Amino acid sequence: MKNLILTLIITLPITLWGQGWEQTYDLEINSPSGEVGLYIQETTDGNYIVIGEGLSHGEYEDTISQSEYFLFLLKINPNGNIIFINSFEGLSDGFGEIGEQTDDEGYIFTGISEESTIRLIKTNSVGEQEWTQDYENGSGSSVKQTNDGGYILIGSLSFPFDNNLFIRKLDLNGDVEWSKYYGGDTSVEGSKVQQSSDNGFVFTGMTNNSIVLGKIDENGNDIWIENYDNSTQGHDFVEVEDGYMILGGNDMVIIKTDLNGNELWRENYNNYTGYDIDLVFDNNFIICGTKEYNNTDSTELFIMKIDENGNVLWEQNYGDLTGVGFNIYQLVNGEYIVTGGKYVDGEIYKIEFMDVLIIKTDDQGNITSTFEITLPNPDRKLEKTINLKGQEIKPKTGQPIIEIFDDGSVEKKLIIEK
Repeated sequence: MKNLILTLIITLPITLWGQGWEQTYDLEINSPSGEVGLYIQETTDGNYIVIGEGLSHGEYEDTISQSEYFLFLLKINPNGNIIFINSFEGLSDGFGEIGEQTDDEGYIFTGISEESTIRLIKTNSVGEQEWTQDYENGSGSSVKQTNDGGYILIGSLSFPFDNNLFIRKLDLNGDVEWSKYYGGDTSVEGSKVQQSSDNGFVFTGMTNNSIVLGKIDENGNDIWIENYDNSTQGHDFVEVEDGYMILGGNDMVIIKTDLNGNELWRENYNNYTGYDIDLVFDNNFIICGTKEYNNTDSTELFIMKIDENGNVLWEQNYGDLTGVGFNIYQLVNGEYIVTGGKYVDGEIYKIEFMDVLIIKTDDQGNITSTFEITLPNPDRKLEKTINLKGQEIKPKTGQPIIEIFDDGSVEKKLIIEK
């Protein structure tokens, strides 16, 4: 029997009104408390999940301790209305891209427990905990699901050496298959790891004075590791066809490398702190972070789109001089959603005085605008097929897929029978 394909989203010749919005969320999970969004993703049911951190605070600031931190899962619909929210006490984040939705429509995330151990938590689709794993003393910064259904975890150890980067391959229950360490007497912190197109793993982090990018094979064996002189954190990276784009934090730097990590060029963006970079459907790049103004305490959440050479195509700013952006995601319709925080009371740069900030925009970063969706080119060619996480895949029955064509059009499909 031929494949029976249900097309869920297609491009049509119609003019629509963009449904962009900006909202803050005073969640008050552990009242009184402040919260900030660290990761956002479109879920398989068309809603959005936010993973974030909160901090309870009492009458006096100096009473705040590690045990008063918590992580939360917040699910909202496309209009920003809350579907559910669950919190996980005594757990703070490792300041990375700390989790994601898993193939079974649950969620996985990592952080630091109140006992200062690396902790991994897996939940079901409604955010209820299924299992948890604790490892050595340290912090988990990023966890991603791997092609075999397990997970790859990165972070930093605090014992026996401070700030030793670790990478850990886990099975689907969080049990360790192998571990990799970098540092020894040298401080090396881990930020992000993800599986590469050849089934190896690429990771980023920092030493005392340089950004680190490295690659290991699927068993954790070294392939290469490179250092790039820059006194900032390697916050994020994205794999492209001919290499990698690395995002460094404050002052923001973009470094382009070849497939072996050799630097090809770099661009600096003064007064910007970049936290997240992604490859978007038209093969350009979207970045979010914080923009500072004239060495003052005024900060705005920014979204910036750049081309493959680092040239700025457009930039938008939000948050009324009190915002910060940590993670951005391109939706299946080409629009963007970004999360972070907004300072609403007291001193800035303190989570306990923040509310979660979520902004949904059109494909140009506008909160409200009109746009026209054009009829697809009948001679268009399929460039690649990805899943809802943006990973290139081969289509399978029952799996939602996104087809990206050479004319820039996108279709979301589901093969429901073969």
